Amino acid sequence: MSEAEPWDLLPGDELELERTAEQLTIRPLRDTKPLRQERGVWVYRSGKPLPVGVVEETLRTIRRERESRNLDLGEESRNESLL
Repeated sequence: MSEAEPWDLLPGDELELERTAEQLTIRPLRDTKPLRQERGVWVYRSGKPLPVGVVEETLRTIRRERESRNLDLGEESRNESLL
C-alpha cells in the first residue's frame, strides 16, 4: 500500500505487521469467512458477483412465494368473515 492510498480502516480492524531489513509493512487483516452476520442478517460473500440470471430468478421465486402467502392470508380472512 503506498502512502497515497487510503487506509480504509474501520474501528476494531486487526492489523498485520510485516518487517524486513529495509521495509515495514502494515496491512489490515480482513475477515475471510464467507458467511457472517451484518446488522442482524446473515450475509454470504463469495468474492464474486452473482450472474444476473441467478439474481433475477431468485427475485421471481421470492416474489411468487410472497404473493402466494399473501393470497392465502386473504382467503383465510374472507373465510373467517363468512363464519
